[in-house]
Amino acid sequence: MTFHATVVQVLVASPGDTQAERTAILAETSRWNGRYARGREFVFSPWLYELHSTPILGDRPQAIINSQGVDRSDVVVAVFAARLGSGTGVDISGTTEEIKRARKKGIPVHVFFSDAGLPRDVDVNQLQKLREFQESLKDEGLYASYSDAKDLARQVIEALEFDLDAFDAVPAPEAPSGVKLEVRHDHHKEPTRPNKQGKMQYRSAVRDLVITNKGDATAEDLKLHVEVPEGNRLKMDDLESDGWTSPQDLTEGSSFNLLCFPRLGRTDAQITVRWIENGEKHTRRFTTQIS
Repeated sequence: MTFHATVVQVLVASPGDTQAERTAILAETSRWNGRYARGREFVFSPWLYELHSTPILGDRPQAIINSQGVDRSDVVVAVFAARLGSGTGVDISGTTEEIKRARKKGIPVHVFFSDAGLPRDVDVNQLQKLREFQESLKDEGLYASYSDAKDLARQVIEALEFDLDAFDAVPAPEAPSGVKLEVRHDHHKEPTRPNKQGKMQYRSAVRDLVITNKGDATAEDLKLHVEVPEGNRLKMDDLESDGWTSPQDLTEGSSFNLLCFPRLGRTDAQITVRWIENGEKHTRRFTTQIS
């Protein structure tokens, strides 16, 4: 069945020694799209110059990549391993030029540096330039480190999910008819105080399951049941003895929140929702990530 979604183009910017990282980001965004795009009504579309740029003459190569990639993207993810990259004639590397262009245009930029062991054939000159660039970013905002490609892909998805809160979904071509439910997990952290090493500590301020009715009818006596994989358990509010939440009406355009988080860390959850609409009983299942 088809569904309506807003496409978020994500430019993956990085030097040539990050092929494993680029592949991992492609795989993880594809996984997220398959699991959550329908429910969230957003699709992540990674843009990589080696896959998506169109060869054309008339300007320097980096300028063409800027025009085709940076200028049309909604988010930039920049990744560095042990190289900064080659100069473009305008900036010290293609990746740094893409970062600066995106920031000038107000496009969100997330920067990640590898803290894995260095390769035996590391280019010392490139590594020094990379370290200098990393140092220059300390007064520009926050960047993150990653241990391997899998760790990077996980952090990239978290950053992109953060960005979704700032994007407005493009309205569907036609207005929704009847109850249209969205289920997601809202997990926000707030700073507390630095630890002994001076690193800021955070605590969870919100860990709620959010159910929204985006339709034009009321979901009467709506209740839900949440299942997580064997071996994990949930802390959840408003549960009755049968494991379902207390029934309540969810009018058009309204939401309600339930405290909900796993005991043993991030997990995918199966959520079954039941409601009455125009006198008829309805059931729908959702999959969402709870953290």
